[in-house]
Amino acid sequence: MFLVAILGWGRLVTAKLLGACATIPNSGLAVLQATTGLGLVTLLLVIIAAFGWLTAPPILAILVVGILLCIPGLVSRIATPRPGLEGIKIGRLGLAPSILIYSAAAAFLANAMVRPLQLPQGWDEIAYHLPTALAWAESGRLVVADWLRYPLFPFNMQLLYAAALDSGE
Repeated sequence: MFLVAILGWGRLVTAKLLGACATIPNSGLAVLQATTGLGLVTLLLVIIAAFGWLTAPPILAILVVGILLCIPGLVSRIATPRPGLEGIKIGRLGLAPSILIYSAAAAFLANAMVRPLQLPQGWDEIAYHLPTALAWAESGRLVVADWLRYPLFPFNMQLLYAAALDSGE
């Protein structure tokens, strides 16, 4: 559900770009939309947390809107398929650089999406990453936890932790 939602938000942001460049293959398009969507969802979480609305209803609203934004893209992708990787040539090297680029981007995206949902493993995660996310989830807003070692540290991943804690995941 989260992946579909970030794809929807990414589709919204990249719509103008895709209108200008119709030769992006499906795999590249998905990576571009997912990474852009993940950044936008994180920014939306910062905004709702800054206003003190980091609770389940606004978080679920962000997910539902993202899913609704993704549906037209799925329908159009099924109706008019884009070229696959076989249509891409980069100099004498052929397809290999494209596959490496897309594989690296997909690995980065998979790590960025799965990592916040894993159980804490390191001492620093248990010492201040998870307590920060828990404090934000409990208060429903961004708070400075002065009892932490790093109370004023930029925590983007903690917003994803807090969203997961708030939505019951």
